[in-house]
Amino acid sequence: MIRDPRDIVVSAYFSHLKSHPTDVWTELNEHRLELEKLSKEEGLMLEIDCRKEDLENMYNWNYNMDNIYELKMEDMINNPYQAFLNIFDFLEIIDRNDINVINRCKYFINVIVRRVFLLNLAIDKMPAERLLGIVHQHRFEKSSGGRRQGEENKSSHYRKGKPGDWKNHFNEEHKKYFKEKYGDLLIKLNYEFDNDW
Repeated sequence: MIRDPRDIVVSAYFSHLKSHPTDVWTELNEHRLELEKLSKEEGLMLEIDCRKEDLENMYNWNYNMDNIYELKMEDMINNPYQAFLNIFDFLEIIDRNDINVINRCKYFINVIVRRVFLLNLAIDKMPAERLLGIVHQHRFEKSSGGRRQGEENKSSHYRKGKPGDWKNHFNEEHKKYFKEKYGDLLIKLNYEFDNDW
C-alpha cells in the first residue's frame, strides 16, 4: 500500500497525539508527551522529522517486483471493492467457478467443517461475493462507529478516512520543509510532477 507521504505525516501526528495504543508500543508515551507540549504546526514539523526512516524506506523500495502487488491508498479509498478484487485476483484466491447452488454449498460446508472441528484447513479459493462481503464488513463507516469518510474525529484512530488531508494541515513552512527533505519522493511516487506544489 503506497500512501501520500504528506498524509502519512498528518495521520501519524494525530494518531501519536491522541489515538494510537501505547500498551505494546510504550515508547510512544514519551513522544506523545512531547507532542502535547507543542502547537499543531510544531508537532507536524516534529512528525516530518520522525518519519525520516519510513520515508527513506519508501524512496528506496523497489517498486518493480512482480511478486508484490502495489496500489495507492487513494485508489483503495476511492473504489475499495474494485481495489480488493484486483488484490484477490493477484493472490489467486477468487473462485472463478460459476456461482451456483452446488459450489456455494461446497464452500459453506467447508467453512462449517473447519469451525465445528476447529480444523485449521486453508480454503484455497473463495467466491468473490464472500470476499467482497468481508471488505464490506470492514468499511470505514463500520470501523469508525458510523461516521462517513471525511467526517473527522481527532480522538479516533479512524480519524477521517480521506486522502489529501495534508492540504488542511500543512502551512507554507511545512510545505517548504517537506520539499527540501522529501520532494523527490513525491515525484518518484507520482504524487507531484515537480516541487512546485
